[in-house]
Amino acid sequence: MNGVTNVTWFEVSEKRFDDMLGALPPQVMRGGGFLLGEASDFNSHGELTYLAFRQRGEIFEQATRPLTLAEFDAAVQEHTDDTD
Repeated sequence: MNGVTNVTWFEVSEKRFDDMLGALPPQVMRGGGFLLGEASDFNSHGELTYLAFRQRGEIFEQATRPLTLAEFDAAVQEHTDDTD
């Protein structure tokens, strides 16, 4: 079960992952993932949202929608809990 509402992840190429990582300094980077350094939008609560990427083993993924920092932290924690 995904703890972040209305978000799934889809596989992207390692090149896309690396290109996005190198495009700008990440806003945040942890747990094998990062938020792109520039906000892409904001949500209904006025919180900034960012394109989100993560690596799970040899698989590179992007979130289906931009995430807030709190949503990204929850997704990272969930992934960490899954691998323990």
